[in-house]
Amino acid sequence: MNYLDFKKIQDALNDTYRTLQNEVGEELDPLKSILQAKNDLLQAMSHSTSIDVDLLRYKSE
Repeated sequence: MNYLDFKKIQDALNDTYRTLQNEVGEELDPLKSILQAKNDLLQAMSHSTSIDVDLLRYKSE
């Protein structure tokens, strides 16, 4: 996987998370799972690119 693949996955997770949060208005188990997936993706991106996870998190917001 390259950075663009990670970025597409990250964008999809962000969009899904925002949509569910806006529709439901509260935190549910699926939202927690998506949030965990986003964190796992950032960790994988950080590991594969040697970019600090905090910088990736800042850039993704």
